[in-house]
Amino acid sequence: MKVYNYSSGFDQTLSHEGDYAVMRAGDFVWDLIPNSDGFVLRLPGTDNTCINQFGGTSGPLKFWTDPRSLTDDGSTFRIFEGQIDGIASLKETEEKGIAIYDLAGRRVNRPAHGLYIINGRKIVMK
Repeated sequence: MKVYNYSSGFDQTLSHEGDYAVMRAGDFVWDLIPNSDGFVLRLPGTDNTCINQFGGTSGPLKFWTDPRSLTDDGSTFRIFEGQIDGIASLKETEEKGIAIYDLAGRRVNRPAHGLYIINGRKIVMK
């Protein structure tokens, strides 16, 4: 699976650089592994090296190489329909001062389709 970020365009994909998951030029591909609560993005060619939100809800996206990374809350991406933590629209995120970040940890003012971090949760916006 290739992961694009709307604000980065289609010239960049989510890639790995050292211990971090970053957006950069290229066609990097991830293994998408379903678990009981969503899915994880695993580094290809590894058994359990998955993207994980390091340090909890405010940390950068790094890699965790423990077998628990396949099911850990900090590694699991989820798809939600409807409200997220009582937020029904993107306008409400502005009104409530809730920040939206892309997977590279950059604040996004106008998110569109893609993967984002809102309130420490990894969210897929359709």
